[in-house]
Formats: sequence, C-alpha cells, structure tokens
Amino acid sequence: MLKAVFAVIFFVLLVGGGWFYRDQEKRLRSEAEQNLQAISRLKVGQIAQWRAERLTDADEMLERSFTREVIARWIEAPEHKGEGDILSWFNSLKKHYRFSDVLLVDADGHTLLSLSGRTDPLHTETRHGVASGFRERRSVICDLHIHPLESSPRVEVIAPLFSDGGEPLGAIIERMDAGQFLYPLVASWPTESKSAETLLVRREGDSVLFLNDLRHWKNTALRLRIPLTDKEAPTVMAVLGRTGMVDARDYRGVEVLAILQPVPGSDWFMVNKVDKAEVLVEWQSVSSIILVSVMGLMIAMAATMGMAWQHYAKAQLRESEDKYRNLYDEAPVGYVEMDQQGRITRVNRRMLELMGYGSEEMLGKPLWDFVVERKAAERVIQAKLSGSQPPSRALERTYKRKNGTTIPVIIRDRVAVDGDGRIVGIRATIQDITERKRAEEALRRSRDELEVRVRERTAELERRNRELQDFVFIASHDLQEPLRKIQLLGDLLAQRSGETLNGCERDLLKRIVNASQRMRSLIQSLLAYSLLSGKERAMEETDLSSTVDEAMSILETSILEKNARVEIEPLPRILVDPVQTVQLFQNLIANGLKFHREGEPPHIRIYARAVPGAWELCVEDNGIGFEEKYLDKIFVPFQRLHHGSRYAGVGMGLAICRKIVERHGGSISARSTPGKGTTFIVTLPKNQPLPPMIPNTGTPPALKS
Repeated sequence: MLKAVFAVIFFVLLVGGGWFYRDQEKRLRSEAEQNLQAISRLKVGQIAQWRAERLTDADEMLERSFTREVIARWIEAPEHKGEGDILSWFNSLKKHYRFSDVLLVDADGHTLLSLSGRTDPLHTETRHGVASGFRERRSVICDLHIHPLESSPRVEVIAPLFSDGGEPLGAIIERMDAGQFLYPLVASWPTESKSAETLLVRREGDSVLFLNDLRHWKNTALRLRIPLTDKEAPTVMAVLGRTGMVDARDYRGVEVLAILQPVPGSDWFMVNKVDKAEVLVEWQSVSSIILVSVMGLMIAMAATMGMAWQHYAKAQLRESEDKYRNLYDEAPVGYVEMDQQGRITRVNRRMLELMGYGSEEMLGKPLWDFVVERKAAERVIQAKLSGSQPPSRALERTYKRKNGTTIPVIIRDRVAVDGDGRIVGIRATIQDITERKRAEEALRRSRDELEVRVRERTAELERRNRELQDFVFIASHDLQEPLRKIQLLGDLLAQRSGETLNGCERDLLKRIVNASQRMRSLIQSLLAYSLLSGKERAMEETDLSSTVDEAMSILETSILEKNARVEIEPLPRILVDPVQTVQLFQNLIANGLKFHREGEPPHIRIYARAVPGAWELCVEDNGIGFEEKYLDKIFVPFQRLHHGSRYAGVGMGLAICRKIVERHGGSISARSTPGKGTTFIVTLPKNQPLPPMIPNTGTPPALKS
C-alpha cells in the first residue's frame, strides 16, 4: 500500500510537470509558426507584386505609340534622327524608376544604345530573356545574375519590340541593381530577432543556388551553392517541392524552424526561418523552473519514502526470514550446507527423512561419509572447495541410509563466497530419484524386448520380400513363354492363312496378337519394377551430363523420327547409381517424346537448380500436359491418363522413375498445364561438396538443339 501511494504521488508529479513542460513548448512553437507564416505570406506577396508591377510597367511602355514608332524607325534606319530622343526618354525612365541602366538591343541581341554607353555582349541570362520575350511576345523578367564586368547581382526587365508585320525588331532592357530594390525587401523582418532571416533560392542542376546575401555569411548572393543531397537543409526541401512548416538544419548546421513557399510567376523559392534556440529561449527558462520544482518535490518525497520504507523493510525482513525458514524445512528435496572442510553445517528436515538420521548425527560430519562412492565424492568436493573444479550441473550418487539400505539421488551444488569472492563453503540440494531409476529400468527392458521383436519382424519381412521377388521373377519368366508361343502362332496364322480369312476373323486374329504383345509388355515392366526393388545401390560420383548423353543415345532413333529438339543445360556431378540414373532420364525423355502435341515437334529442355541441401533436376517438355489433380495417379504402377489406342505403353515408366528416385533418398514431382507441356522435377540430396557444374559437351550432334 505504501509503495502504491508513493508511486501515485511520483506519477502525478512527473506527469503534471511533463504536461506543463510540453504545453509550454507547444505554445511557443505555435506562436513562432504563426509569425513565420504571416511573414512568409507578406514577403512572397511583396515579391510577387514587385515582379508584376515591373512587367506591367514594361507592357504599358510598349503600348505607347512613341515607343513603337520612333524606336522601330531608328532601328530600321539608324542614320535618321531620333537617337537623342530615345536616350532622353531612357533617361527619364531611369530617373523615374531608379534603373541602373536602360539598353536598346536589336533582334539578334546586339546592343544598339545604352545610357551608360556600354555595348559589351549581353549576359547569357539576358540573351535567354530576350529570346523568351520574342518567343512569348510579352515582357519578361530576366533571372538574377552577375555580369563578369560587375560585382553586384542585377535584375533585368525585357520589353520586346515587333514590326507592324509581327517580326521581332529589338528589345528595351531595363537594368536594376538587386541590392537597391529586391534585397532590402527580402532582408526586412517586421520584428526584432537575432537569427531570423529570409532566403531566396532557385535550383540549378543538382544543387541549390542562393540568390541573396545571407545574414550570417556575407558575399554569398549567386555564389553559394549546396548539393541536393543535403536533405536536412530547408532550401533543398523547398526546391524539391516541399511547402509549409518544417524542422530542418540550415547552412550553418543549426536547427531551425522554417516555412517554405514558391514565389508565384518565377522559379524562385522563399525560405523564412528562425533558430529553434531563439524560439524556445523562453520555454527553456520556464522549463528550468519546472525541472527544479519537480526535482525538489521528488527529493522531499524520496526522503519521506525512504524513512517509511526502512520501517516497512524491517517488518518485511522478519516476515521473509520466517517464510524462508518454513520453506527450507518443508522443501520437497534435501538441502545441506558445508563449510570449507566439507563438514555439514546445516541440514533440512527432508534430508534427515531421506537418510534416516537425526540432525545431531549429521551435523559436523563430512558429506562424503554418507556416500557409497566415498573417495570419488571426497575428491570432487575438495576440488570444488579449492576452486580447481567448477560446480557441476548435476551428479548422480548413491547414499547410505542409517538402516544400511542405499538410495539413488541427484545432487546439485554451488559454492558459497564471501564479499571478497573467497570460497567459504558449498550449498547443495539432494533429490531422491528412486522412482525414476525404476522407470528407467522398466524402459530399458521394454526397449530390449522391442529391439528383439523388431529384428525378428525385419528378418521375416526380408524373407517374405525375397520369396515375393523370386515368385515374381519365376512367374514372369513362366508366363512369357506361352505368350511368345501365342504371338508366334498368331503371326504364322496371319502370314499363311491371312488371305483365306474374312475381315472379322482377321480383326479377331489382330486383337489376339495385340493382346499378347500388351500382356508381354506388362510382364516385362512388372519384372523390371521387381528387379529394381532388389538391386543394391552402387553409388558413384557421376557427371549427369554424360548420363543424359547415354540415355539420348538409346533414344536416338525415336528422337530423329519425331524431329525432336532437346536442349541440355550444364548439369552437376553427384553421387548416384549411374545405371539407374540412365534409366531415369531415358524414361522421362521418352515420356516427353511420346506425349507430344499433334503437328508440333517435341521440344525437351533438361536443366538443374541448386536448392538448400539438394539438386533439382528438371525435364521440361511442350507436350499435351495433364491436369495437376491427377499428379499422384501418374506415378502409380499401371495407371494411365490417356487411352492406349492413341499413346502406347503400360503405365510403368513413371512408376519406375519414382522407385529409382526414392532409392536415392530423393523425390519426384511435376508441374503441368493441359496443352502447354509438363515439367518433371527430380530432387536428389547433395551427398558431399561437389565441383562446379560442367557444360554438356558429349551429346551426339544429331540430337543437340
């Protein structure tokens, strides 16, 4: 209860102080954000208005008939009078609008007249502006730039002139010093601030170009650039399209609160920012007061709690000692404590019951006096007390009871150390495992009996399997002889009496011969399947590429007859039975040759994939395919999905494949879509580290794709 009361008080102090602390921060931040938003709207509006006024003045100037007629006439015929009038008009414009210079250029951008008398080539930005004015047929503002012959940035308004036929004649360029008009507008701040400033920037390639001088760094206009990779900079955020309030780190690396806005009608972006430290300076002073107050209250509460807790702890200690004493005496396992000489200094009630002694009979005696393996126990205990042997997790011992009987136990111990880390004794628990030993003995007897029965059953199964194989072998050979006679007699009858038989009789004779041939194929397949079960596995490290070559050599005639194309990709070297592996690939390739789509030559692709702990060998064809719901059926002996009149066979090829793969500890499966072909996937384990896959170079040329 005492803990809960103090915990609630501490919680209230922390939560209340924390809430007030955060509330003050949010309030000051909100005020700063509102001020920045108002200033940003004002400045963006002022700059947008300034740009609009310059363009409006230029457009109005071009609407005057004097401008178009006099200047156009002089450009077309410079030898006529009018130059003085134009310069006089330019001078009045300069005085009225406080331009630094006014120029007249021709359609190619060559300077014809200027108040300053300078006719040097135009800056690249100016030439682009003249071309843009002609193209858009309106006045434009040329972006901020520094002429090589000057040191301060300037802004130029370009008013294009056109002939009556709409052809470009030239342009009037009104030059303004950015430091006289634009920069004072940008640098002004309505309230006193030590860190607030406005940044005007634009994007150039993969960097941000600062258009005005900075408050904290001088001579930076059109000279300072930062890369777009500096994602924490507010200027980078602005040119990448972000707007509104952001927390960022400015060009000085100082954390700032900034608002980002594009300047309408231009490629400029404005960043108004102020240092976070300045925004939160008032909050920091308030937070210090809050922190001191909360800490003072917490220290006072801690002192009060300490005194109350000391009283409470003493009561709890007494209660804990009583509980420990009861737990010690009532523990379900024996417990002993030994001193540095291995003598018993403490023993619980359960230990006395196990041994049949009284406490006075065990106290002061070495523990090994009560162990059947006395010398071994003494040696282990002395080694642990000396520190030369670490404590064991559990040891099985046999203890001697007072009545002379023995008891199997498990002893778990750990050394006791003092404050300096010196070993001062051993504490151990002793558990009676009599019932466990009885169960282990019963289990051992059952296991021995089971092993005998398994050996007997295995021997019986092996004997029956041999008898079954012998029966299949003998039956297959005995059945083939009469079938050969039936087939031979049928062939003789067809040759000698074929002309005398009518159509029905010839059909019956043909059915007899075909049935005998099919029966013979069934018997031969059954015999092959049975012999496969009885073969011993003669495993060799084999290059599967040569195995596939051998299988294709066997099927060479069928491959050429069907005009089949077989692609063989690099295959690995693995530990297999080479003879059975040839039969495996022969059956899978033959399957692809047999079940091909009518009118389309077979295309078979053989490749391998490495998977964790195994190889996947894939045989892919473009045949008729099958529905995957019949996947389990195709590997069952004598099971077929298609009528025998169209596709010959007895249904044993894939069953033999599965038998071979299973004898290699692997598995076989397939993926198929009706009309789109089938991929058989043979998974064989990697038996050892293998060399790299070797490209197949042994395929007969006639069979390669």
